[in-house]
Amino acid sequence: MFAHTSSAARLVRCLARAAALGLGALALGAFPAYAQESGTVTGQVVDAQTARPLANAQVSVVGTTRGTLTDAQGNFLLVNVPAGAQQIQARSVGFRSETQQVQVVAGATERVEFRLGISAVALDEVVVSGRATGTARREIGSSMAGINVAELENAPVQSMSQLLQGRAPGVNILPAGGQAGQGSRIMLRGLASISQANTPVIYVDGVRMDNSAHAGIRTTGPSWSGFDDINPQDIENIEIIRGASAATLYGTEAAAGVINITTRRGQRGAPRWSVRSEYGFNDTPRSWWRESSSVFADWTYDNLVRRGAYRNNQLTLSGGQEGFRYYASGTLRHTGGIQPNSFEDHGTFRSNFEVAPRENMTIGFNAGYTQRNIMVPPNANNQEGFINNALLGGPLGNWNAPLDLVALEMFQNGNRFTGGLTAEYRPGNFVHRVTAGADVFGSDNTEFLPPEVVSRFGGGYAGVYRRNARNFNLDVASTYRANLSDWLRTSTSAGFQAYRSEVGTTSSYGEDFPFIGLRVVDATASSYSVGETRGETRSVGFFAEQQFGFNNLVFVTFGARADGHSAFGADVDYQIYPKVDASYVVSEHGFWNPEFGTLRLRGAYGMAGMQPSAFSAVRTWFATSAAGGIPAILPSNVGNPDLRPEISRELELGFDAGLLAERLNLEFTYYNQRTTDALYQARNIPSLGFLGTQLRNIGEVSNQGMELGTRLTVLNLPRFRWDARANFSTNRNRVVSLGGEAPNQVRWLQHTREGFPIAGFFAENHLIVVNGEVVNKWDHLGSGPGTLTDAQQFIGSPTPKRTVQL
Repeated sequence: MFAHTSSAARLVRCLARAAALGLGALALGAFPAYAQESGTVTGQVVDAQTARPLANAQVSVVGTTRGTLTDAQGNFLLVNVPAGAQQIQARSVGFRSETQQVQVVAGATERVEFRLGISAVALDEVVVSGRATGTARREIGSSMAGINVAELENAPVQSMSQLLQGRAPGVNILPAGGQAGQGSRIMLRGLASISQANTPVIYVDGVRMDNSAHAGIRTTGPSWSGFDDINPQDIENIEIIRGASAATLYGTEAAAGVINITTRRGQRGAPRWSVRSEYGFNDTPRSWWRESSSVFADWTYDNLVRRGAYRNNQLTLSGGQEGFRYYASGTLRHTGGIQPNSFEDHGTFRSNFEVAPRENMTIGFNAGYTQRNIMVPPNANNQEGFINNALLGGPLGNWNAPLDLVALEMFQNGNRFTGGLTAEYRPGNFVHRVTAGADVFGSDNTEFLPPEVVSRFGGGYAGVYRRNARNFNLDVASTYRANLSDWLRTSTSAGFQAYRSEVGTTSSYGEDFPFIGLRVVDATASSYSVGETRGETRSVGFFAEQQFGFNNLVFVTFGARADGHSAFGADVDYQIYPKVDASYVVSEHGFWNPEFGTLRLRGAYGMAGMQPSAFSAVRTWFATSAAGGIPAILPSNVGNPDLRPEISRELELGFDAGLLAERLNLEFTYYNQRTTDALYQARNIPSLGFLGTQLRNIGEVSNQGMELGTRLTVLNLPRFRWDARANFSTNRNRVVSLGGEAPNQVRWLQHTREGFPIAGFFAENHLIVVNGEVVNKWDHLGSGPGTLTDAQQFIGSPTPKRTVQL
């Protein structure tokens, strides 16, 4: 339920009704029939330099929604093209778009050939940016990274995390480890929040996806990454919105960025079957283990290290006819780990359908189902870990015999359904779009330690953790585009988004089985830590955006979004997020020599937010047992009626350039982001009766850096093309203020302190090398324990300051 005033609730209802009435009025009388007189346009799209056919190039009739993709030979076919003079346009990623006029004769077929030249800067590439319709990249002033998955058709990519790694500057994939099925963390432009999530919002075909990382079992095994539930072979393209200046239209929860994923669609034509099979293995050489300097390195390698098999098989079907397109795929994947009890079984099914009941209307349905089963080896800082026992103690182990630990069974099992329905209606100069979707995820994680295997659990141990998450979103948007004159074009967009998330968890743990053969928690002699949680959050946002285009050279955009969220305090109303951006295509001026290449300047300023965690704004209590077992309650969270989202303000400036006859692309961006009202756990006054902490908007964080992306076409021959990418990015993260509160210990050596990165590493027992001798830093400085300053204790940042990707 929303934690807002009654006036805010009335505002929501009024705006929703106004939006519905406005969209309905725009749509009245706008159902034109199919053209009575039409013909067919066919042809081929090739590379102008090598005459190589371009597959998957977009060919469309300008001013209409009629379009198609070329086949493997670059051929295309457009049917029901209205008779008369028509502009036919061809586009392909990495090439300049080309438009030709064709005189279409009713009942006849016209042929046209396109020869596209290389373009390092894809100015005409259409991207999704929160509006009702796609927008050409030249019109957007903020930086937005795009990944064309078709270029990676034959790349050895096993997961979505691998698909993103190294593809765009400022996009860092931080793997939790190398185990089979182990999740990765996505970070865009550093850490902006001290206490809240720093991961981007993810949309799949317009449906918002739950990407929470969780394990729930005692062992420190792989954490789940919902992002990796998606099959990379089902992806058409990915758009990455890296900063707050570009994420304004997504509002609250988007301060860490947004990732938009579009899955594959079928194309008109006969059914096409495709079979893809991959085989490989995961392995580590003996020399890596010897580098541990352990006397048991060879024993560990011979007894606990193995070669893990990799198998991936996919069957797809796609095709379509006039007014109907379809795509379906099924995939089975097995990944074996390099340790015992380590594997992942991954099965996915996806089906996408699109129906066009009228020429100006399309209805699309997208559905995907994933099942992942991961067997987790005990690892890391764990007395039951294979590797630490083996390297420290050999056959006997340091705490437990490594070969006995094979009897341990720890599983993470998950099922996910993601589905959505999108309807798009295009009357005249308007585009209306409605998307409704759901993401449903369920996990069942278990662990079983048999009796007499683990020293500290001699009687055995069992645990279970279940999590169910249901997420629903509704997006409604409308865009009006028109040419006001020969040199002025306008584009107006408005809409709203509603989102609801329901999450429930149950867990129980126990130890000491009465006899051999029992496995479940209920069979243990002492069950403990039985828990259950349920939570629900809701949000709604309204946005509007106005863009002006001047001579197709300069584009200026103004916009704003108003958000309400159930996690806001009771005294907090809607949060407003404004934005402005500009794009200037210098190279399309008449004075520009084409031999100089392509140049576009861009800049943006915008705001996005990050909501507090659920229940932080309300006063809560927890149950306990008083004397004699009488039920009682104790205070938990004091609550904060003024709690609001933390706000990230970002300025970014940059340019895109194509050099060396459009063979070299340069993308440069400088950004400066400042997060104010940062949420931080402040200590309560003990006399008030609440001894814990209270979440307050008191902190401030800054992120500053630059991103440089390069792409070079090394060779472009008729039968061979070689593209090379290199990305370089920097990030300086700093806690500007904690609002007068004391520093916070995040974990062990990690602390959050003013003037240093979030969760930076600090240690007084800091060993340094002086004149070839290892000494303690406080001894070298002539001080004693407890006398070093924060700067002298600081070891380093938890996130990279500089990143190079090839």
